[in-house]
Amino acid sequence: MFEAIVDPILSPLLKLNPLLGIAIISFILTLLITLIHKFATNQEVMKGLKKDMKDHQDEMKKHKDNTKKVMEIQKQVMQKNMEFMKHSFKPMIFTFIPIIIIFGWLNANMAYYPIMPGQEVDVRLTFDLESLGKEISLVSVIPEDQLEIINGAKQIVEQNRTKTLFGEKWIGVANWKLKGPEGLYTLVYSFEGDMRAYEKDLIISEER
Repeated sequence: MFEAIVDPILSPLLKLNPLLGIAIISFILTLLITLIHKFATNQEVMKGLKKDMKDHQDEMKKHKDNTKKVMEIQKQVMQKNMEFMKHSFKPMIFTFIPIIIIFGWLNANMAYYPIMPGQEVDVRLTFDLESLGKEISLVSVIPEDQLEIINGAKQIVEQNRTKTLFGEKWIGVANWKLKGPEGLYTLVYSFEGDMRAYEKDLIISEER
């Protein structure tokens, strides 16, 4: 829904160096958050609350030997602090939505580099360890005679170590090296002992 609004504004950044594009978006977000915070909060009230809390803290130091008095002042400080936090959270409601929208757009458009025409790319399939040693074939590519299969259509599932959120684990991997011109391709695989065919799309494009 928001793509129709965000794309015309941010899509020109895709033509820039990714680091420069992210730097510009970071600057825009920082400016947006600063402006929202300034205009969505009552700055005079915020300054007054800060001053009151500082005055109360100074007063607590003066009465540090009077526990009862310190407790009374501390109660007032907590009330002022809660009021200050209530005012501080107000702009977060307005900043949360644009941040989520922009980060969603970044994830869809700048999280990965495109596969360029003529670039050698690794296409990897992963399996359970039970599949080690079995043969898997890239039986066809649609459209035909476009992609070059550099290391052969048939591959053996081999053991490979990979990192996860919980550490490292061993998995089975079959890997093909491909390259070709710009286009949308469908890779069709067959697995030893399985009569079914499995498809995977591959996009080669200069655009992100």
